[in-house]
Amino acid sequence: MEVQKVDKNELSEFVKIYNDVLISSHEDKNDLLNYASKLLHSKNISQAKDIFLFYTNNSPNSISAHLGLAFTFWFLGQYDLFYKHSEIVMDLAKKSGGFKNFPELPQLSILVKNTDQIIAIKSEKEQKNLKLEKQNRSIENKKEILDTEMREAFKAKNRQTKIAKDLQLLDISQKLFYRTKKEGDDWRRGKFGSNYPTKDCLKEDASVDYYFFKNLVPEKPIITRDKNILTLGSCFAGYIKDYLNEKFYKLQNDNSSQSKAHIFSFTDGIVNTYTLLQQFEWAFGNADFSQPLWFDNENVPVEYTEIARKSTECIFKDVDVFIITLGLSEVLYHKKTDEVLMRFLPSEHFRSDQHAFRVASVDENLINLEKIYGYIRSQNKESIIIFTLSPVPLARSFRHISGIAADTVSKSILRVAVDEITRCHADDANLFYFPAYELVKSFLKDPYDDDNRHVSKEAIEYIMAKFAKFYLS
Repeated sequence: MEVQKVDKNELSEFVKIYNDVLISSHEDKNDLLNYASKLLHSKNISQAKDIFLFYTNNSPNSISAHLGLAFTFWFLGQYDLFYKHSEIVMDLAKKSGGFKNFPELPQLSILVKNTDQIIAIKSEKEQKNLKLEKQNRSIENKKEILDTEMREAFKAKNRQTKIAKDLQLLDISQKLFYRTKKEGDDWRRGKFGSNYPTKDCLKEDASVDYYFFKNLVPEKPIITRDKNILTLGSCFAGYIKDYLNEKFYKLQNDNSSQSKAHIFSFTDGIVNTYTLLQQFEWAFGNADFSQPLWFDNENVPVEYTEIARKSTECIFKDVDVFIITLGLSEVLYHKKTDEVLMRFLPSEHFRSDQHAFRVASVDENLINLEKIYGYIRSQNKESIIIFTLSPVPLARSFRHISGIAADTVSKSILRVAVDEITRCHADDANLFYFPAYELVKSFLKDPYDDDNRHVSKEAIEYIMAKFAKFYLS
């Protein structure tokens, strides 16, 4: 509402009415109210309002103070508040004898009626102003959308710059170029080379071993029962953990003395490479996260406590065998910091002004895996590292394409990243990829339960039998 221009004659009249009521209410000796009256008389409307507000907070039944507020709000054009305090004045006056004790108050009733007329006169002008404001807001909203898009584009550009820098610092591109050239030379000399199997080729178990596991697994089993084993990653890691537990292997996951570590409260919910890397960065003191990124199985944020950090660090230092299962390349991240969260949030926790989705690229996942590899090797150069890719499809995608297509893209990105990390370190005798994903997708018949996502018991038994054959001693 437009602010009233203070008319000198009207103001003097209302100050007189106010002072008369002040006397009638026996508050005329109150220094604060008298000072407010003088402020009204000198046109210091806003200052008078502050005093009246202060006074009504302490003396809510003061007729004079509420009347002073009614007058000030009228002159400020805040008519809804004018009506409110006018009603309060009338109610308090009735309880104190009405107009008989306050003969000045009929003037307030006349002012209320006149105010309705004033509002009606101004209505047309205000409608025009509102229309203009709406147009201005529309322009501002368009500017804000454009600014947001520009910020996101700038952020994406910064991310690409950081990725390029990381690739250079980690010397990944050079390693891959060398490995590709070497493999190409070997192929021309007839040293390597594989063909895709026909259906007849896969009828014998020995052929399955050749076509699915060639040069991916160790020449003989290398995991003994005295080695400390840690399974990390998506839900498929849980199948491997349960199998090893049944076979009485030494699992760090079941080490009760290390129960403070968050990696156990997540169970098998670390579905992206960013969260995997965060665990190593945090454990070894190289991370300072500004947002809650990790959540337990009830989707409750976990705290970055020093006890949990130390516990995780001790676990990582004691592990002899890392079995890391990758799940998704679709990630949820904080818009402000670009930090990636562990998993998708339930809708009640999702904030569109804070969170956004994106697909993490091959380079991003490769860099994360390279850094994880570096952390492990910095602690133990002989640790066995086994990467796997979960054959469990994503439950839902944020993308506006079919779920099957989105899952294929997500898994393909991760599979390429794993292939490149193993090619970067092809000379590492303790780095492997276990092709559970390929067995499910390209060999096993009807490998899923009725939900078409979770791997069936029979398929898991077959996959773990192969794992035992190649790895367990």
